[in-house]
Amino acid sequence: MKSTLQTAMLKQTLNSRVFTFQVLAGWFVRINEKLFQSRVNKFLFLLFGFCCAYLFSFAQNPCVADFTFQQDGNTVKFFSAPNPANTPQQHYWQFGDGGTSDQVNPVHTYPGPGTYNVFHYVKDSARNCFDSVSKAIVLGPAGCTVEPKFEWRRDSLNCKKIWFINQSPISPNTRFTWKFGDGSTSNDISPAHEYNQPGNYNVCLTIEVGNDCKKEICKTVVVNCDTCALQVDYRFEKDPAQPNKIYFYSIVNYPPGTIALYSWSFGDGTGSEGVNAVHVYTQPGVYNACLKVFISNTCFRTVCKTIVIGDSCMLQVKWRSEADSAHPRRIKFYNETIVPSTGALYSWSFGDGGVSQEKDPVHIYEKPGAYNVCLKVLINNSCIRELCRTILVDSSICQLEAKFEFRIDSLQRNKVHFFNHTFSNQTTVHYLWKFGDGTTSNDINPTHIYQQPGSYEVCLVAETNNGCRSVYCNKVVIGNNDCSIIAKFEWKQDAQNWKKIWFSNLSQPVPNIWRTYWSYGDGTSSQDFNSFHEYANAGKYYVCLKVISLNGCISSYCDSIVVRRRDSCEIAELKFVYKRDEQRPNKISFTAISNQPVLKQKWTIKRDSSINGLPYVVVLYQNNPTFIFPFAGWYTVCLEATLANGCVKKYCERINIERVVMMAGTLNPISVSPNPTRNTARIQFTMETAQTISVTVMDAGGAVKYQLQVGGQTGNNTIHLPVDKLSQGQYLVQLRYGNQVRWARFQKM
Repeated sequence: MKSTLQTAMLKQTLNSRVFTFQVLAGWFVRINEKLFQSRVNKFLFLLFGFCCAYLFSFAQNPCVADFTFQQDGNTVKFFSAPNPANTPQQHYWQFGDGGTSDQVNPVHTYPGPGTYNVFHYVKDSARNCFDSVSKAIVLGPAGCTVEPKFEWRRDSLNCKKIWFINQSPISPNTRFTWKFGDGSTSNDISPAHEYNQPGNYNVCLTIEVGNDCKKEICKTVVVNCDTCALQVDYRFEKDPAQPNKIYFYSIVNYPPGTIALYSWSFGDGTGSEGVNAVHVYTQPGVYNACLKVFISNTCFRTVCKTIVIGDSCMLQVKWRSEADSAHPRRIKFYNETIVPSTGALYSWSFGDGGVSQEKDPVHIYEKPGAYNVCLKVLINNSCIRELCRTILVDSSICQLEAKFEFRIDSLQRNKVHFFNHTFSNQTTVHYLWKFGDGTTSNDINPTHIYQQPGSYEVCLVAETNNGCRSVYCNKVVIGNNDCSIIAKFEWKQDAQNWKKIWFSNLSQPVPNIWRTYWSYGDGTSSQDFNSFHEYANAGKYYVCLKVISLNGCISSYCDSIVVRRRDSCEIAELKFVYKRDEQRPNKISFTAISNQPVLKQKWTIKRDSSINGLPYVVVLYQNNPTFIFPFAGWYTVCLEATLANGCVKKYCERINIERVVMMAGTLNPISVSPNPTRNTARIQFTMETAQTISVTVMDAGGAVKYQLQVGGQTGNNTIHLPVDKLSQGQYLVQLRYGNQVRWARFQKM
C-alpha cells in the first residue's frame, strides 16, 4: 500500500509540456543577435517574439488557490480562481464530507445540512508554484430557499474602508452575520468596515431565517492602498555549455512614457544595472537573486528568486520541538528548513504511528516516553531529504516557562522593579537575573538600580532540580527622565446597542505604554488597552484614561461622553461609490450604499464654477445613474435618499473631472444662429444616441417663457426656435436629454 506522501505526490503530478516551450524561447534568446542580422531568418525572430510575449503573460500569474461557490439545496458548485495565463494547473479538492475531486470547477452534492470545511489545492509545475486555501461552507436544511448574495466596493476616499452591499432577500425575521476575515463581525444589513492593514480577506455573509434555515456565502476581498502602477518579474536560464552562467530577463510593466531604473543583485555580493543581465557564479550554492525596479522615489518593486548552482538538491532539513507548558504531552514542531523553491511537501512521522503533512504541526502523545521523530522534505518530486531525532515526552521532566514584567520607579528613573511570572509544576525553582549591565541577582522579584542611561537586555533564567531550564529576555530602556507619553482616546456609540460605548486608545507612543486604566464615570473601571462599556442608564459621564509608561511616567486624559437612545434615522448611514469608465473618464457610474434598504434616490450634480457665466446644475431622479460630465472641473455630487425605515439621508462628495472625452464624431459646443435674431433661432449640436430632447427657453432672470419637446437623432441635430413673440433682451436655452443638461444663449432684437 502506498504511503501518504506517495499518494500526495501522485495527486500533485502535473504535465509540464510548457517546459519545452521555455527551452525553445531560451535558445532563441542566445542566438538572437545572429538571427536578427539575417533577412532569411526574420521568421525565426518573429517566432522568438511570440515566445517572449507568451512567457511574459505566463510569468505574471502565479498559482492562486482561492475559490467561490454557489449553493442549490445540498448541491454546491465550486469555482476556482481564474488563471489568466491559461497555463496547465492541477487542482485537488476535499469537500469536508470525505469526497474529493481533481476537476477545475467541480460540482458536489452533500449528504445533508451542516458546516463543511472545503480544502482546495493548486499546483503549477511549469511555474513551480503551489498554493492552498480552506473555507467553511454552511448548508441549510431542505426547504431553506433563501440565498445569500453580496457585492463590495472600495471607499473612494479611504482605501482601507470597504462598503458591503447586501443583495440577499430581506424580511423581518432575517438575521445577517458578517465575518470580515480580520476577526471582527457585524449584524448590519449592508455594513461598512475599515481594515487596519491592506491584504486579502475572506469575508463571509451568513443568513438565518427562523430557527432552522441558515446559509453562507464567502468572497475574497482585496484591500489595497498601493497606487504604484508597477509590476515586476523576471525569468532566468542557465547556459547549456556553462551551467554557472545565468541569463536574466526582466518582465516589467509600467505606465507608458515612464522612465524605469533597473538594479540586479545576484546574491553573491555582486550586482548589475540594465534591463537584462548575465552573471557567472564562481562557487556552487543556493543564491537569492533579486531585481529592483524604480519609476520614482516612492514607486518601486522588488522580486527575488532562488538560483541553484551545482547540486540541484542542496537541501538541509532542520526542525525543533517544544512542549506545551499547559499540556506537556502536546508537542509543537517548528519546521526551519530553508527550501530553494516556493513549492515543497513535508511529511512528519512522530514515532508513535502518527503522521502529518503540515509545515508546523502540533501532535499530542498518548503517554510519556522517547520517540523517534522524522521530517522528510520533498521538492519538485525529485529532491528528497530527511532528518530524524529522538525527543523525550515526559510530564515529570519539564513544565517550566520563564516570564517577567517590569516597572520603572516613578521617582527614581534609573530604578527598575522586576515582577517574576514564571510558571512551573515543580516545587523548587532557582532564578538567575542578568540585568544587561554585567550585574546579576538570584532574588525572585528583584529591584535594580542602573548607573547609566541606555538600552539593556534583561534575561531571567529559571531552572529546576530535575534539569528543567527556561530563559526569557526583554529590553529595558533607561532614559534621562523622558516623560513624552501622552494619553488620548476617542469614543463612539454602538450601532446596535445605544447603551454600549466603544473607546479607542490613541495614547502615544504605543511601545512605551506599560499599563492603562479606564474610569467610566459610573463607578466602574477597566485595564484593557482598547475598551468598551455598557452603561445602565442614559446620561452624561466623565470618562478618564490614565496610562503609565515603561519608565514610570503617568499621563491622563478625560472627556465627557453622552449616552442617549438613538432613533432609527440616527443609526442609518448613506454613502455612494462611483466608478469611472476606462475609456471615458468623464463618464461615471454611481451606486448608493446604505445599511438600510434604499427606496428612492435624488441626485444633484453641480459644477463648482459657472460655464460662460451660467450655473451648471443637474437633478436626476434615478437609482444608481450613469452620468456623462460635459465639462472639466470640480463638481459637487449629492445623493438624497429615502430609506425603508422612512428616514431621508443626504450625502455629498466632490469629484474632479480632469478631461472630457467625447465619442468619435461628436462635438461638445452648441451653436445658435443667427445671433442676434429676430424671428427664428437655430440651435445646432451633436448627440451620441437618439433621445427625446426637452427644450426650455428662459429670460435673463430665469423665468420660463415656453417649453417644447423634440425628437433627437444620433449625430447632428438642428432645433428651430420661434422667438418673434419674445421681447428684446438676453435669453437662455436649456436642452435636457438622458443624463445630460446643456445650455445656450442668444440675443433677441
